[in-house]
Amino acid sequence: MSEKQQLIMLPGPTNVSDRVMKAMLRPVINHRGDSFRELYKGILSKTGRLFQTEQGSVIFSSSGTGGVEAAVWNLIRPGDTAVVPVFGEFSARLAETVELAGGNAVQVKSEQGSVPSLADLEDAMKKLGRFKAVFAVHNETSTGAAIPYVQELSRLAAEHDAFVVIDAISSLGGYAIPVDKWGIDVCVTGSQKCIAAPPGLALLSVSKRVSDYLKASPPKTRYFDIARYL
Repeated sequence: MSEKQQLIMLPGPTNVSDRVMKAMLRPVINHRGDSFRELYKGILSKTGRLFQTEQGSVIFSSSGTGGVEAAVWNLIRPGDTAVVPVFGEFSARLAETVELAGGNAVQVKSEQGSVPSLADLEDAMKKLGRFKAVFAVHNETSTGAAIPYVQELSRLAAEHDAFVVIDAISSLGGYAIPVDKWGIDVCVTGSQKCIAAPPGLALLSVSKRVSDYLKASPPKTRYFDIARYL
């Protein structure tokens, strides 16, 4: 295998700077020791700045898909209804994950290459009246189409007292998504996309509302138990 640097023209993994790659050559440290605690606190602080949040942040050693699955399994209980705009492969997987968790995914679809309109999503919400959450892929990597109305979608969800979860795996860092300002309950991204870090980490912002909910209704998962990480 050639060790020559290659320019990777993908949404991810993306090229990682030499400075970061050299840092990975440092000796392994005790993940339960003081050095790791200090390192981890710093990473969480930087993660909060990335999400533009002063609320909770969680880092999982998993792919971005693991982060999305964590968001679904922490919030959805059997019988819960969620609204999911579907306009490509990854948004279809998100709806499927809601169903696997025992929920009812109300899919608002559009042709690939476009996104469902905000009006169509609002109509679906009005017809439902009550629902648990909105799960939306911000940038649908399979088609290149991105939702331009994340802030407005969060506002609509809030009007129905529903959680709003944004899969920003391939976009956060390229797009600014101020989760506190926009009222996003969970935002998910991956280390290997716009952040241009090595693959292997899923990063999540977690609102206090989600944290309070999880204390009252713990999820049936251990590895992806957000409350334990917080």
